[in-house]
Amino acid sequence: MSHHHLPDLVAKLKQHGDRLTTSRLQLLEYLCQQQRPVSVKQIERALPKINIVTLYRILEHWQKDGIVERLTHDPKEQYFEIASPYHQHHHHTICQHCGKVTDIQCELKLPSFKNFVPSMHVVTVYGWCRSCLKSLTHDLPKGQHQIRRNRNQ
Repeated sequence: MSHHHLPDLVAKLKQHGDRLTTSRLQLLEYLCQQQRPVSVKQIERALPKINIVTLYRILEHWQKDGIVERLTHDPKEQYFEIASPYHQHHHHTICQHCGKVTDIQCELKLPSFKNFVPSMHVVTVYGWCRSCLKSLTHDLPKGQHQIRRNRNQ
């Protein structure tokens, strides 16, 4: 994602009455630069001057305001990214071994609904990234390599 949505996001924050502190602007700029969802740990390493409690408060507030989306795939870690329409709608793959999250584009045709108007949907594909799959199949006892590969094709 690029900075070209930054002015729109700043305007939305002002519209919501948010104070535009240096920390908030740094966080917003950092999130706009990311090509995939980032964990709170990654944000904390990139922006060490932002207190962790403040970071969680900002992200929670922005989630309620529709600035960011939180991925809930990992009970130990939270991942965030800029929300639609500022970031093209997409889905994710998640490695079950290392936790790597990758954006994917996929066409999904939702069914017609009676008496229901969907506001959002979430599709997440779980599996193993190429690096982890190599190490996992390498560590399997002889004879189980083919079973593992067939299951993941």
